[in-house]
Amino acid sequence: MQPLGFIKHAQRLTCEQWRYEIHDRLFKDVQAEIDSFPQREPMLSLVKHLSLDTEGPCPFHSNWIIHNVSLSEKFCSFPITVYFWGNTEPYKSGRSDITGVQPVMSDSDGTETYLIGVEAVIQINDDAQMSSKIVETFYRNNRPR
Repeated sequence: MQPLGFIKHAQRLTCEQWRYEIHDRLFKDVQAEIDSFPQREPMLSLVKHLSLDTEGPCPFHSNWIIHNVSLSEKFCSFPITVYFWGNTEPYKSGRSDITGVQPVMSDSDGTETYLIGVEAVIQINDDAQMSSKIVETFYRNNRPR
């Protein structure tokens, strides 16, 4: 008997099984994929341009929205928008004067917080391998051309 592929497995799940798959597997895998975005181009260039702090256990806070899901025989894909909040490195405040990008918040210690948006597509193939492609990145209120 041939092993059941991920897509066929997904199509056969009950509602209760979907809850488990989504909560315990899918969300954790999606979050791990999203956490890789700041280390990948084109977001990496924005992080460096703004001198955002990338050290520490959780340098970015993120929220994400899955817009829809497309399921086929070979893969599952979904477009996603992710918003990252990142703080400037120590002694790197005043970046808006250099970059033209306005921070969403400035703290009394001189730290500035910037918002970076990412439009991406996440895919899961029939072997349950997740991959993603960053389609566009943008600053809060400043979409690059």
